[in-house]
Amino acid sequence: MKYSIQHHNQQNPDHINIHWDVLTICQLKCTYCYARNEYGEKWGQLGKKEVVDAVVESLRRCTLPFNLGLLGGEPTLSPYYNYILEELVKIQSFKGVYVVTNGEKDLTNHPQYDDKVAFLFSYHPADCTDRDKFLNNIKLMISRGYQCKVNIMLHHDKNLWPTIKEMFDICANIEGLKIHPHFIYGKDVHTLFNYRENFWEYFKFLEDFEKDLVYDDDVFNDYQIFNQGLTNFKGWSCYNNNYEIDVNGNVIKFCIDKKKTSLIDNLDFFKNITKTIPMICPHNACNCDGLLKQLKVKNAS
Repeated sequence: MKYSIQHHNQQNPDHINIHWDVLTICQLKCTYCYARNEYGEKWGQLGKKEVVDAVVESLRRCTLPFNLGLLGGEPTLSPYYNYILEELVKIQSFKGVYVVTNGEKDLTNHPQYDDKVAFLFSYHPADCTDRDKFLNNIKLMISRGYQCKVNIMLHHDKNLWPTIKEMFDICANIEGLKIHPHFIYGKDVHTLFNYRENFWEYFKFLEDFEKDLVYDDDVFNDYQIFNQGLTNFKGWSCYNNNYEIDVNGNVIKFCIDKKKTSLIDNLDFFKNITKTIPMICPHNACNCDGLLKQLKVKNAS
């Protein structure tokens, strides 16, 4: 790679990003689901109240400002979903939460929260059971003033490509909706899926989407980055500020730590993080949306 610095044009390492699996239950059974594959036989847990309380308390003690992704499984199925949002918006260091949802659950009776709550709708073309409900949920939450974004999963099955293209066209006509093409992982987030050559030609229209990843003075979008293979940062300093909490309340620093820390036993885990310390990237590829957005600086050879 010829570049010496990479970053997202709206991301700075002055806060932390937290990914929380509040349960591991989902209505869909996507074959490429990294969460289902990671949990394996442990998939299907509802999540305990004592874990939820411990995570919320640890977040309440957070020193740095934090963003939170509420995931799973399908987070809206958690019996503690409303409680979690109600508690989050009370926390002073809380910047915002994005709820990652498959849109299968009717959100008509969803409680109203403040502007720190946003929705990331994930469209899975092979598994979505009710596309009209999915789209209606998006329009409903936009009408209520929520920021909404849709992840359209780029499935490798060419029989689904017209359906995927149609969803891009539909979403482009929904005012206020941000659209993000999501490339699926290979065996893990450090392995790029090997899309066939005609995939890139079919989806070439994505090259015109918003560009927000800066490499020195060049700006790219996801299609260009994955198509051109601009994802290898091995040996670079990465200002990784991403943490992952599993359904049992164990936390790791994403893509670095192997050993998990129980938040039930260590409520001050996030309190003790006072700055983002760069890591030397050990991986041959970065395929994670969250990590791609973090500041990376190439070290001298």
